[in-house]
Amino acid sequence: TVAPTAEPSETAEATKSAEPKPTNPVKANVTISTEKWREGKIVVRGEGFVSNAPGRGAIFAVKFLDAVPDNAHQAINPLTKKGGNSPANFMAIANEDGTFEVEVPLPTTENTGLSAEDLAKAGWATENSEHNVQILSGSLGGADEQGKNYDRGVSIRQLIKLSDKAPEYAP
Repeated sequence: TVAPTAEPSETAEATKSAEPKPTNPVKANVTISTEKWREGKIVVRGEGFVSNAPGRGAIFAVKFLDAVPDNAHQAINPLTKKGGNSPANFMAIANEDGTFEVEVPLPTTENTGLSAEDLAKAGWATENSEHNVQILSGSLGGADEQGKNYDRGVSIRQLIKLSDKAPEYAP
């Protein structure tokens, strides 16, 4: 005979969700599509960007690490209506379930304050140029009375290549 294995009880699960940190339904994950880069944007999709704050997911930022904006051009936090604690190219709020899909404008002189020469040196308009993108959340959403961040702390870095997806041909 096989001994029965202990299953976690539902009360144990309920207790876990009452802890003062965001629930963790899925591992935080991000995918970045460059198929619209010729239109001046990338499509960023995420999941697991949850928050303990009622009615919203985590506030997240997107940074192009070789074209981070100056303070005058940084993205504005949609909750505080101020810049973040370090310049980001884009900020938004995830859905309450922790998912999001956003179109993020690629770096330009107008949205970064960087010179056209600096952006060209980094290859921002060049086919097959590679760029490090960081998507992060945590302190942007504020803290509760105990000083704990409402939003799940996430920092994901991905290398993107500015190229179009290969067309799919029907047989």
